[in-house]
Amino acid sequence: MGHEINIIQSDRIADPNELLDDDFGEIVIFIKNFVLIDEVFAERARRLNRRVIYSFCDFDFHNPELKAHRQKMAKLADQCVAVSEDLAEITAKALDIPVPAMITDPYEGPGFAARFSPDPEELKLVWFGNAGNLQEMFDQVPDLAEFGRDFPISVNVVAVTVDGIAEAFSQVNKKFKGRLELRFTPWSLENTWTSLEQGDLVLIPSIDNEKKKAKSPNRVVESLRNGRFVVAHPVSAYQDYSNFIRIDSDITAGLRWTMEHKAEIEQSIRQGQDYIEKRNSPQAVAAAWLRLLSIN
Repeated sequence: MGHEINIIQSDRIADPNELLDDDFGEIVIFIKNFVLIDEVFAERARRLNRRVIYSFCDFDFHNPELKAHRQKMAKLADQCVAVSEDLAEITAKALDIPVPAMITDPYEGPGFAARFSPDPEELKLVWFGNAGNLQEMFDQVPDLAEFGRDFPISVNVVAVTVDGIAEAFSQVNKKFKGRLELRFTPWSLENTWTSLEQGDLVLIPSIDNEKKKAKSPNRVVESLRNGRFVVAHPVSAYQDYSNFIRIDSDITAGLRWTMEHKAEIEQSIRQGQDYIEKRNSPQAVAAAWLRLLSIN
């Protein structure tokens, strides 16, 4: 938008003196920050009278060292930002800081046309995300297998490889043959977009705890943006998209509802895509940042 931006990957810097004063610009924004060297950079930015912004993208305060780091960075910042309202409130309470402003994430995917035309012989589900959340998907296996008696399903799991996953999938597939098949796709952005393009519907199960309540809506956004309906457990950040997805405390009940309303699904996706374009496009999110920074 006509502004000069210098992107610095601090986790690749061994010596803080590698950065010159001019590298800091007028405003220094720390996003997805995990390394202690950033405390040095934030302190230096303050000495240079630069404006410091710190962004929270996840609830990860159970680790004492990381919590202490987050708290120090928040205290050094002139302004904090969080990707969801719940994360902002939980962060303020956990770190004893003012409630951060909320600016959501932009979408990244290429964007596909809305589609919901599953093969009667196989409903193709997709789960994608952090490998640390895989247990949430595995917890659904018994119910998914029962659902598979009426609608045979496959679940394409897109994640970073973890030890034992191939054997675990093999056991599930053997036990529930003909009803449920788990498939694994190594995570990459390209594989994620391809899996969404080839799938029928996205599952987003979640555990009801403080960390999950603070999640951003990014998986909902990417799924709708790429033309796929979503069945998800209730998460506060998903409520803004509730007119376009199915939110249900019972994932298989949500799947049954979806199959019973097949004629309505593509329209819901298209409406969701229109909504996302106004709220989650890179341009919309950039405009929110510019408003926060008071830049014209």
